[in-house]
Amino acid sequence: MKLSSPRPPGGEPSPASRPVTSCPESYDVAIQRRLWAVSEDLAGVTSPVAAPASGAAVTA
Repeated sequence: MKLSSPRPPGGEPSPASRPVTSCPESYDVAIQRRLWAVSEDLAGVTSPVAAPASGAAVTA
């Protein structure tokens, strides 16, 4: 049983399915790097992924 649908039959997409802009902090590279470092520390692992170019945003 689905609790929600991105497009109800014969209807418009729900507001939750429309693209939105993230908060400004989510685009801050320093915050992204800190979150990544803390996540690695808490998980006890390090990522083999190369660091992005200076000033480049981290994307998934």
